[in-house]
Amino acid sequence: MIILYLVSQVLCPAESTVYRKISNDMYSKPLYHAMEGVSYVGHPVIGGSMSAILFFAEEYPASRQSYLGLFCNCATVIPLKYMVNRHRPNGEHNRWDASFPSGHTTFIFTQAYILSHNYPKATIPLFTFATIVGFSRIYLKKHYPSDVLAGAALGIVTGLIATKLVD
Repeated sequence: MIILYLVSQVLCPAESTVYRKISNDMYSKPLYHAMEGVSYVGHPVIGGSMSAILFFAEEYPASRQSYLGLFCNCATVIPLKYMVNRHRPNGEHNRWDASFPSGHTTFIFTQAYILSHNYPKATIPLFTFATIVGFSRIYLKKHYPSDVLAGAALGIVTGLIATKLVD
């Protein structure tokens, strides 16, 4: 992940262009509110309820994978944010909640991978929604594109590990 961050610094001019196109040039009030809703649903605390829903639906392997994915996300994302300490594009800065990698994106891609592993027919909608959540993080000026790409990659790897450990 740190390598991705370093690459992002080399590609910073291109990343800045993509960031401006998404967060400024595409702005509209209705889309902004839609992206806020998508981002809210993609929050790890809100989305973490998926683990409980699967548990109460007696989908125990999927529930265990989901809980493991959530735990692994916390165990990787928080230390990475602290170590990299990248400021958010909107100016907010808190070392424990820094910009790199995107926690929302990591979480949602982990859950998309786990759910698509257990329910293959839902793969396209799950990853489409995960991609929209990642897009929303850039649109809302919370993350740079490299934060989102790193979060998606970390989320897929975490989902893969969770499914392999619990299967």
